[in-house]
Amino acid sequence: MPISSSNPDDAIIWRFDSLGCYSVKSGYKMLAHVSDSQIVVSTNSNVAQVKRLYSALWSLAIPMKIKVKQKRCIIFYFALSLTTSYLTWALIFSYPLRSITGELTSIADNDTSLCPALRMHWIPPLSDAIKVNFDACFSSRYRTSFSGVVARNNGGYIMAVGTIPHHFVPSPEVAEAYACIDALMLARDAGFNSVIIEGDALTVINKANCREADRSVLRSLVKQIHSMRAFFISLTFSHVVRTCNAVAHLLAREGRDFPGLRFWAEEAPPSVEESALKDKRWVDLQN
Repeated sequence: MPISSSNPDDAIIWRFDSLGCYSVKSGYKMLAHVSDSQIVVSTNSNVAQVKRLYSALWSLAIPMKIKVKQKRCIIFYFALSLTTSYLTWALIFSYPLRSITGELTSIADNDTSLCPALRMHWIPPLSDAIKVNFDACFSSRYRTSFSGVVARNNGGYIMAVGTIPHHFVPSPEVAEAYACIDALMLARDAGFNSVIIEGDALTVINKANCREADRSVLRSLVKQIHSMRAFFISLTFSHVVRTCNAVAHLLAREGRDFPGLRFWAEEAPPSVEESALKDKRWVDLQN
């Protein structure tokens, strides 16, 4: 359970559900997750193949629901290979495993309507508001994360950026919640009054927009996010796809090369400035 400075009261939660409440469905999902992990560990000879397949699958610019369906097909294949004749099921399922990435790539290339993210860009805030994008780079091996935070005005100009490391981080969701708090702190310390916090972490954004008490493992961090509303005249949280959050994503990855906290005012590391300039050029073309 991550620790927060907001000092929330203790509560009993079920960490396998986003709402923190136990249900038969969430219990089934937990058991299915354990089963999937055992499958991967038990098939050491196929681990490299699975990793390559997953890497190619998640990198495709297609709707997430298609990726999830194909992932289930892969898991089903390896589950059956453990309990029945490997050769028999390999013959049955070898076609989808061999051709899955090729077919999905072909679909994406021939039907651009399936790839809306390719046509989406960062959108500047209205009037005098400041948009602060955040993202996190998480290392499961070292239990660390690096937050990338970038604040830009309605002209697309960088106002402030920062990279913040965190230690003893248990999950990617917690890493994203820390990054959201870092975005709020940067906006507060910079003296911005009207702020839009934007990121591609849908769970964190939804919890930030929900005024009801949270009972998930993010409970303490969500309460801290809500408590920081008092520092701003106007504060909104917005979810965007990864392509609209490219600068913050790049900054989070760059943060791994910086020891400790790093902040820049009206400037950024060269690679980040170049990425932000691409967004600004697109904004200028629309005006």
